[in-house]
Amino acid sequence: MANKLAFEAVDRTLKDIVSYTQHEAAHLPFGGKTILMGGDFRQILPVVRKGKRPDIVLATLNRSYIWADCLVHTLKQSMRVKNQTVEGNTNINNKTFNKWLLQMGNGTLPMVSREDEEEPTWIEIPKQHCVPVTTDHISDIIAHTYPDFINKWNDEVYLKERAILTPLNDTADEINEKMFNLLPGEHSTKRSSTTFPRMNKDMKKNNAVPMTTKTTNSFKDSALHE
Repeated sequence: MANKLAFEAVDRTLKDIVSYTQHEAAHLPFGGKTILMGGDFRQILPVVRKGKRPDIVLATLNRSYIWADCLVHTLKQSMRVKNQTVEGNTNINNKTFNKWLLQMGNGTLPMVSREDEEEPTWIEIPKQHCVPVTTDHISDIIAHTYPDFINKWNDEVYLKERAILTPLNDTADEINEKMFNLLPGEHSTKRSSTTFPRMNKDMKKNNAVPMTTKTTNSFKDSALHE
């Protein structure tokens, strides 16, 4: 979820742009434009560097002046659980997990605290919702999430029902690499172009920094294709 300051910046920008021709827009939310925003306060809140709970709460959208002008629509049913195609024990486990997630979001789960903390801010995840791991955690998670992957790697329904989430790009790359190596057939890698035009006089005049192939290949940003 984005910081409330990002939404407020968009609000002020649209007011400035639209009010150039429509003066009354300067007093309307987002310059009178309809904005559709999506998010879940039960999930990942804005990240505040070195911030504590009060800082994170103050950074959320519902603590912004914009919130008073928002019309909130909420989902009443878990479409993931309703429309799933799995059956048997897996279906029951998914419903149990969904119920546990709702309890966590509603704040009704018991809280625990660590030895150096006064306020309990932690919850214990039930063992049935955890993946048993050995020394190779990633391989264990892959085997648990994608059982019989070697025979079902091209099964569209099988793949749509599963996903592994991670907050770090490096971990995502490692997971992708391991799963890629499980695919049958010969592997090949098609990389993007990493060559740059030669430095000309204008570039040197503007103090442009020459880029090498080694430098570009070192970038690991999620928005850049390798």
